[in-house]
Amino acid sequence: MTTANLINTYNSLKASFNAETEKYNEIISVQIPKVDAQIKDVQFVMTSKRQALKQAVTADSVRKAKFHLAETEERLSDLTQLKENLSLQASVFERQKDGKQLDLTRARIDMWTSIRNDLFASLALSPEITGALERLVTASGNAEYTPFNINGSLGIPVQEKYGSIDGDRMRDITGIMMTEMGII
Repeated sequence: MTTANLINTYNSLKASFNAETEKYNEIISVQIPKVDAQIKDVQFVMTSKRQALKQAVTADSVRKAKFHLAETEERLSDLTQLKENLSLQASVFERQKDGKQLDLTRARIDMWTSIRNDLFASLALSPEITGALERLVTASGNAEYTPFNINGSLGIPVQEKYGSIDGDRMRDITGIMMTEMGII
């Protein structure tokens, strides 16, 4: 897969995950509490509708009271079902969240690995620089240094002379690169 495809995949997964997270937060913090309040209101109304049925003294008033009570019971049933549906939707997200975060992490790692490979492939050092680095690393290795560290530096001698990138600078460069790639 090309770097451009990996960037697009990462962007797509990230946008999808962010949208699902926003929807989950909306359900948990706004929709369910709103439905709970509506349920309480309807339960209060239902109490008064039951009282009205008990106080009905004519056939017509009993029929109307039963009708209004049935409407209120149906409204309560609808709201209860809505709350169950919202809770189920939230729980589905909660169960899938870790897997989606793992997919997003994998996509991010694949994207940055491809970017690193592209940058490394485009790196062209002159024979003089290559030769000097080979000699420097060889001499350092012979002086009991570890020639090429796995931790991201080019080797202890190069790091000693030129230093390494500090965390703040690395975050700045990452931000610049992400902006250049259109990553949200």
